[in-house]
Amino acid sequence: MRHIIRTNLVPLILVALGVSVASINLYNFPYFEGDEGIYTSRAWTFLKNGTLSTDTYWYDHPPAGWLLLSMWLFISRSETAFSSLLTSGRTFIFAIFGLNTLMTYLIGLKLTNSRLFALISPLLVVFSSIQLYFGRRILLDNLMLFWVLLTFTSLLYIQRPALRTGLSAMFFAVAVLTKENAILFAIPFIWLQLTTGQQKKTTLRWLGIALLIVSLYPLYAISRGEFLPNNYFENGGKPSLLSTLMYQASRGKTSIFDTQNSSFLKNFSRWAIEDPILIIGGLTATILNLILVKPKKLGSVLALFVIVQFAFLMRGGIVFEFYILPLLPFLAINIAFFLHTASSRLRLPAFTIAVILVAVTIVTSLTVKGFNPFTEKQASAQLAAIEWIMQNTDSGGIVITDSYAKADLYKRDNLEIRSHFDAQYDWDFKQDVLTNKKEITYLLITEQVEKDVKNANLDFVKNILSSAHLVKEFSDKDWQVKIYKPDK
Repeated sequence: MRHIIRTNLVPLILVALGVSVASINLYNFPYFEGDEGIYTSRAWTFLKNGTLSTDTYWYDHPPAGWLLLSMWLFISRSETAFSSLLTSGRTFIFAIFGLNTLMTYLIGLKLTNSRLFALISPLLVVFSSIQLYFGRRILLDNLMLFWVLLTFTSLLYIQRPALRTGLSAMFFAVAVLTKENAILFAIPFIWLQLTTGQQKKTTLRWLGIALLIVSLYPLYAISRGEFLPNNYFENGGKPSLLSTLMYQASRGKTSIFDTQNSSFLKNFSRWAIEDPILIIGGLTATILNLILVKPKKLGSVLALFVIVQFAFLMRGGIVFEFYILPLLPFLAINIAFFLHTASSRLRLPAFTIAVILVAVTIVTSLTVKGFNPFTEKQASAQLAAIEWIMQNTDSGGIVITDSYAKADLYKRDNLEIRSHFDAQYDWDFKQDVLTNKKEITYLLITEQVEKDVKNANLDFVKNILSSAHLVKEFSDKDWQVKIYKPDK
């Protein structure tokens, strides 16, 4: 490793500078997503209580992601070292991003044997508008990508076969236990091992170790009697792993050819506009690496990393815009790999092309979305609203809130916190409120909550909100947080 650092000092310095630039305005942009509060609150709850969720854990995702985050909260003493658990979480995600960027460079270096072309990949990702927007957030996709890249790096760089097999299999299993769709990366990882001279027996051993570790998740559900399907989503009862998987698979079911309703097609158009170099250029390079580039085996391995995840996105289920995150480094590496081959075999001015690609990516990140990620303030109003609630709510208060605020509000042990979805679907809580056994103190409302109340038929929350008055409002550019108090 010391030799790698010494011989690659200049590229590594440039990567570090790029990552440093990407850290500017980290806590203010973008606004805090509801999922960030959910995962951070789960990490905090595990740290304090040893449970996997603030409420009932319903197997929506495996828990490795927020368990790792809980370790960070403990090691960094986030309760006192940071003004907010959310800013602490973003610090952790940014540290992970720095490691991901380093591994993207090392993977590109190993595959191209060129420091110049290896440098293209991390720079394209660092300045991607998609990365600057979603890559800063406390999302499982960002954590899953770390373990996937660590698996790839281990397979390429660890020399001892037994150690390489064991560690890379373990890293891959943790990726799957962070977010389920990582399992699709098993296909290119297996193909990588077979095409680089690995014996089939060793590859099967790698797969067996990974599956053994992943099996701990369903075994946990079995041990709790929460594996087989039940009526949890219809009539309450206990959650189950299989019920949740079936529910998740049924969400947003549309045909890829349904141009009006396909969430994949809608998001693909956004991705292509927001980052044409990585999305259009990366897909083009992927196809060329698969079909034209020699050696075909290595080109096909790189292409498979993109193909398997795009197949997942095109499956016809619900697709959110940040689902593209795990693909960004692989799209960038495919671009670098193709440009390296084009430079050496087709005599194209690949260096000039690479400089242009990075320059266009930087310009796109500053212009296409209509805001500057390095100066825009979207999150300060959210943090101010949390602080106001904590200072103005007496012991025993009950707050219904946008999910983003759950983590920091949970730090006050004497508050009862419910997200707007929790409040709607927690039958016991609703009955206590309706029978006046519990009295809501405040409602912390964002534009997202207003949309959910309107579109998701959250009638319980809607009724409370309709008889409440505004007591405080916090505002940033195009982002507002309102605090309501129910009328007695």
